[in-house]
Amino acid sequence: MLKKIFGLKQKQQAGQTGERSQSADAPGADHRGSESFNLQPSLALEPDRSAAAPLIGVLGARGGVGTSTIAFNLAASLAASGVDTTIVDADFQLPDIANLIGQEAEHSILELLGRGAKTDRLLFQACRLEIPCGSGSLGGLLPPADGEAAIKSNLTELGECLDHISSFSSLFVIDLPNHLDRHLVTILDRCAKIVLAFEATISGVAACQQWLSIFAELGYEEDRVMLVCNRSGSKHKLVEDQLPACFVGRTTWKVTNASSLVGTPAQQGVPLALSSPNSAYARSVAKLAAHLQGALIDADTAPASETATSKKSSVNGFSSVALSR
Repeated sequence: MLKKIFGLKQKQQAGQTGERSQSADAPGADHRGSESFNLQPSLALEPDRSAAAPLIGVLGARGGVGTSTIAFNLAASLAASGVDTTIVDADFQLPDIANLIGQEAEHSILELLGRGAKTDRLLFQACRLEIPCGSGSLGGLLPPADGEAAIKSNLTELGECLDHISSFSSLFVIDLPNHLDRHLVTILDRCAKIVLAFEATISGVAACQQWLSIFAELGYEEDRVMLVCNRSGSKHKLVEDQLPACFVGRTTWKVTNASSLVGTPAQQGVPLALSSPNSAYARSVAKLAAHLQGALIDADTAPASETATSKKSSVNGFSSVALSR
């Protein structure tokens, strides 16, 4: 049913991932990004298509579950482990990653969208906001805070952009909006792993179950989706204790409630995973990051779209599974 609604006929032609979203063009006039950035592409700096990095999508089962905070800290934890990580704020209408970082990028992600093969490493690095991460490498691709990206572009164009820049970082963490449409699905299709975050409330569990049904209709294998109960151990313990019965046969990862730490001077602009590494919150995020990293390294792990096949690749020493459609 969903595939008929979204027109999601999968493309099987290897190396042509950008073609998958051509049928999902946004209506209306030109949706290209700003042309104020005039770096010219260099052949020596063009992306290596054989070294595409895996994408991890972070999606909230509903609004207000702390998805951006999870994505930010997950990316920081992965970067701290030695993986060059880029976090992408894909919520063009209500971006939140810049607020967590405490600054906006000089050049937004709009500079990359719509450039296709003209995108090179220099342009990527100019648009990537470097985020302090100790000895790790963490950067962010952020939309304008005023919502301009929601008017000028969409997630289909972002997906095409990711196809061109995915070799410029070892790993991408995508903070996704939870509005289901064909554009969101073009990003989800590209994700090697999807972190589905929810709170242990009756409505939160119901929303999570609905998303799992949608993923099943889209043909995603169960182990492609990780369930994360955010703000665990808070006032919803009664529902939390019933999660094994709600999600039979599935593992639910729990991220501890960190409301007492958020907004403290030591945390402002710095991920909790780094500012409070010994906290229960940081430890739970680190476990989640370690599991994701291990799953991506595992040669038997394959992203599960209905017609996708997998092949191993190595990106800057980070062995991963890359989609070959």
